[in-house]
Amino acid sequence: MTSGEGGLLTTNSLEYYEALQTVINCGRASLTDQYGRRLLGLNYRMTDLQAAMLFGQLERLPELRERRARHAALFESLVRGLPSIRLLPPQPQMTAPTMYCYVFQYRPEPGRPAPHRDLFAAAVEAEGVPCDGRFYEAVYRSDLFYATPGNCAQLRTDYSGASCPVSERAAYEEAVWLFQFCFIGEEEDVRDVARAVEKAATHLEELAAADPALAGVKAMGRAQRARHERQKNY
Repeated sequence: MTSGEGGLLTTNSLEYYEALQTVINCGRASLTDQYGRRLLGLNYRMTDLQAAMLFGQLERLPELRERRARHAALFESLVRGLPSIRLLPPQPQMTAPTMYCYVFQYRPEPGRPAPHRDLFAAAVEAEGVPCDGRFYEAVYRSDLFYATPGNCAQLRTDYSGASCPVSERAAYEEAVWLFQFCFIGEEEDVRDVARAVEKAATHLEELAAADPALAGVKAMGRAQRARHERQKNY
């Protein structure tokens, strides 16, 4: 669900609830304040219009969640076994996944010609399927995260020199994102998505010989993309 540039968070923990109320309401005490949490807050208060949008979508949430899950299962049955495609294992702790985005791994066979992940994502999108790779980055390398102890009083540590190899590999080499709206159409739409992924996955050698510049915005960080993708809102 969406409500402008934000959404809805639920919790069954009173302690978390009070902390969240404090954060979104400029640091003020929560309505119940049993835990006395005091945190640096911001003005994240939702407007009445945003709340109305969310309440309306709550009625559709079970239907959309079931549709996305069913179509994700269909997609997996269609792409399982494709070269260089690895599906993420299910997480038993997630009893009712909402699938904000669907992610799979791009893992070319070592020693075989293959394009960079960014070019692979661009190839899938060229088939008409919205797709991304560098959708989320390792925070300390993201051009959106320019906070340092010098310009952000909340930070005590400079993370610019941090290194998280697994996160970096996922962000810059392996993760491929399909947006949730790819899975709320009809079954034939999902088959189209699978056909696009299959076409890219079965033509890796040809893609490897292509100009890397064809990756375009897929090789850019999200801060730079705004100038090139002004019509997109996802």
